[in-house]
Amino acid sequence: MKYTQTSPRLAYSLYGAPGDPGLVFVNGLAGRQEVWFHQVREFQKDFRVLCLDNRGAGRSETSSEAAVMRTYAVDLIRVMDEAGLEKAAFVGLSFGGRILQELSILAPERISRLVIGGTSCGGTPHQAGQWSLRALFRPGRPVNEQELYERVIPALFGPRYVESHEKHLRILCRSWASAPPDPVGLERQWDAYDAFDFSTRLGEVACPTLVVHGGDDGLSPMANAEFLAEQIPGAILARLPGVGHSPNVESPARFNRVLSDFLRPS
Repeated sequence: MKYTQTSPRLAYSLYGAPGDPGLVFVNGLAGRQEVWFHQVREFQKDFRVLCLDNRGAGRSETSSEAAVMRTYAVDLIRVMDEAGLEKAAFVGLSFGGRILQELSILAPERISRLVIGGTSCGGTPHQAGQWSLRALFRPGRPVNEQELYERVIPALFGPRYVESHEKHLRILCRSWASAPPDPVGLERQWDAYDAFDFSTRLGEVACPTLVVHGGDDGLSPMANAEFLAEQIPGAILARLPGVGHSPNVESPARFNRVLSDFLRPS
């Protein structure tokens, strides 16, 4: 684990050989870089892989200053600079997918390929799912293990995965309940999420783009992915039937195969 030298200090990890092409994984809201375990294990063989905790989440410091989505995109560039990555392919899910949309306009020269999943462009085109975490994950609101299992797990994972991984998911909820997100960091991320509207700029995304979306995503309906793929020039849409909001965890082999086909073109 490494930390940036400038404030807020951001936690990041590097894998693979220094001379290999860069590949950056970007977390969802309040997420930790450990969720990319299956992807790091696969892609460090051919890529210089960078994972990080966004400000206010995981092991990264929180800043009390206001934040918009561009704040997190600027942080991403800062981490890349310290890690020695001039250019990279990027993979971001949910909140991370929104950060990468912002990055595609802020620093297109740093992006070779772009993968966004379980996300939307925000604004009027955004369609809400059957689940909402806004009220439950209100900053400072305490949550217990059972409430997390009943209300958060069905939102973050598809029903097939929940049914077959109850023991693992209950352990995960116990961990979340014992170490909840920093309330200020969480509030800043929600502020950025709520203010985000990239709907009029999707046509400016110039890099090769893959949109990945689980067919059983309860937080973000497939219509959000279809809109992104329609509006981003040349974008490819990959649907993952039977998978929820966390394809990197629920079906890592299938998710990795879709990434590999896009990131390692023949």
